[in-house]
Amino acid sequence: MRAVSGTSLVLCGLLLWLQAPCTLGLAPQSRGHLCRTRPADLVFVVDSSRSVRPVEFEKVKVFLSQVIESLDVGPNATRVGVVNYASAVKQEFPLRAHGSKAALLRAVRGIRPLSTGTMTGLAIQFAITKAFSDAEGGRARSPDISKVVIVVTDGRPQDSVRDVSARARASGIELFAIGVGRVDKATLRQIASEPQDEHVDYVESYSVIEKLSKKFQEAFCVVSDLCVTGDHDCEQVCLSSPGSYTCACREGFTLNSDGKTCNVCNGRGGSSATDLVFLIDGSKSVRPENFELVKKFINQIVDTLDVSDKLAQVGLVQYSSSVRQEFPLGRFHTKKDIKAAVRNMSYMEKGTMTGAALKYLIDNSFTVSSGARPGAQKVGIVFTDGRSQDYINDAAKKAKDLGFKMFAVGVGNAVEDELREIASEPVAEHYFYTADFKTINQIGKKLQKKICVEEDPCACESLVKFQTTVEGLLQALTRKHILSQRPLQGAGGSRTTLGSGPAPQLPGNLAGPFAPLGPPSTSKEKEAGVASRALQATCSSGSFVPLSTKRDTGDMRRGMLMRLQLGLLLLALLLPQEVSSQETTAAPAAAAAATTTKASATAATTKSGACALQSTVSVVLVSLFLLLHLHC
Repeated sequence: MRAVSGTSLVLCGLLLWLQAPCTLGLAPQSRGHLCRTRPADLVFVVDSSRSVRPVEFEKVKVFLSQVIESLDVGPNATRVGVVNYASAVKQEFPLRAHGSKAALLRAVRGIRPLSTGTMTGLAIQFAITKAFSDAEGGRARSPDISKVVIVVTDGRPQDSVRDVSARARASGIELFAIGVGRVDKATLRQIASEPQDEHVDYVESYSVIEKLSKKFQEAFCVVSDLCVTGDHDCEQVCLSSPGSYTCACREGFTLNSDGKTCNVCNGRGGSSATDLVFLIDGSKSVRPENFELVKKFINQIVDTLDVSDKLAQVGLVQYSSSVRQEFPLGRFHTKKDIKAAVRNMSYMEKGTMTGAALKYLIDNSFTVSSGARPGAQKVGIVFTDGRSQDYINDAAKKAKDLGFKMFAVGVGNAVEDELREIASEPVAEHYFYTADFKTINQIGKKLQKKICVEEDPCACESLVKFQTTVEGLLQALTRKHILSQRPLQGAGGSRTTLGSGPAPQLPGNLAGPFAPLGPPSTSKEKEAGVASRALQATCSSGSFVPLSTKRDTGDMRRGMLMRLQLGLLLLALLLPQEVSSQETTAAPAAAAAATTTKASATAATTKSGACALQSTVSVVLVSLFLLLHLHC
């Protein structure tokens, strides 16, 4: 097989060149930053009390900068001010101070912590009476201009926030409350506007506060075309309508019953058996309302699977301080039954023993006694929202060593180092993180495209399928006289006809064992046919083994691959001549009959057909030749 390495490279270049003129369609376009932010007077109220260490305060400044980066800043757009507080309140810069994004970012970099007490109520009062005043750059109350305060704090305030926050909300100010670490969560709820699940955020430490910036970038976005801005749930194609959208799928895919996702594992002729188990964190930090979102996330993925005894099976395990199997692989045989079981899952609400859950996956979930199938691809999806309370490294490593395809999904306070430890290689493609439970559906869309397991192109059955496809193609072309009647240019300038004279001369060790495909006419060709049939029988018996472990079967496999590659090579060499001939023949005919519309249409159809044939066969050649020669 290595003897054709140089030829294959030349062939690839030739085929790609051939394909280029007949390719139709538009080049991909980048969506870019298409979100326009609505005008607002935005004031950050930032806690810099002594509990906030200098390095942590730098993280807060990064968060502020990331939010500012996403805004349309200007006197007639969004204006930004910053109030810094501890025991006293300091206005770092008012709304009128900076009219450009660059100036704002420089000003943020210059802020220093005050490092005293925590007078949160006093700071909010300052925002109401001073920061939004006309003198400081605040604009008159208007439906077109929103007034927003984002409070960032990490402790219990030394004064009251309830009444002053109520006055701020009554005056039309929208209040967001971000708590860090040991913050009093009741205080956050007293500050925030309704609905509180959209206006209250909590992170475990300042090291992850930056991840909240995306939420605020989206909060200030004005949506005019939901498809253009990407604010939709369509997996593949989004079709806009005024204030709404509908979803569709690309050719060859089917829209699922949810009206949003497409069946990515079916319809492409290549899906294979997959045993998929979800490991779901049911600890108390998740909270009941978010656990419902997790169940929707699971069902979002189930919707895209081709569930059956021979293709996808699904199992579900929930863990907290202990591990509980909700249902094993193979218990349910339809998407409807799986989704109903997921919806009925109750919330455990205790600790976070991720290591124990991984060990359960290895020792129980993927065993034959629990419904796992020998030979099926094993896929695990681990979902967690916090740091594990036990050791995960050994179990995570063992799962990957056993060949399990592991995905790690983290939300909120999940530790990204732990997610990377769980995820399979390449890690960047197998772990996902979001700060907010409300955005896990976006992770679900990414996972749908990654968990589909395609058939092994070098598996025995795949090679037989490949042979059947290529031989059928060659026979079809023979019937169209591309191989049987098309003359070839000989070495001395003479022309011979394939099938009616001597076989074309091939380089060195390629000639001899490989006669042109068709009815077997030589002993070598008969041997190749015997090898092909033997391989098919081997597939049927289930006894196919790799080259390195069984020489006889390996020889059959090698002989068939080389024979198929030669057929592809001959086809590639003949195809350009045939297409050129068709175009040359069509041109005079079109010119002679140019006075009639019918003749012109015939010539155009002939050329279009040649282009379509060239395009189709070139795609087959590139994909299948490289698949076998380079991969197998």
